[in-house]
Amino acid sequence: VAAWRQWQLLVNDRPLAEVIEQLRAYYPGVLLLQDRALGQRRITASLNLRSPGSALQLAIAPLGGQLTQWGPYITVIRERASPPGKK
Repeated sequence: VAAWRQWQLLVNDRPLAEVIEQLRAYYPGVLLLQDRALGQRRITASLNLRSPGSALQLAIAPLGGQLTQWGPYITVIRERASPPGKK
């Protein structure tokens, strides 16, 4: 409760999909998770709810995710594309 009162979301070994679900309440617009495998990856983090965009970026970056904005109110979350010739 103390973390929530200070606008912090504490996440301990949770699937990214659950974290995204929690961030939806603070995020302006729609969050679309397009990669089920990315959503199943687990994360431990302290996320600042006063800046939900930065919190989302912080959550997905270490897991190989990326954000794509489709206008001001739609954000797509998917796995970062590998450079050509790399897997």
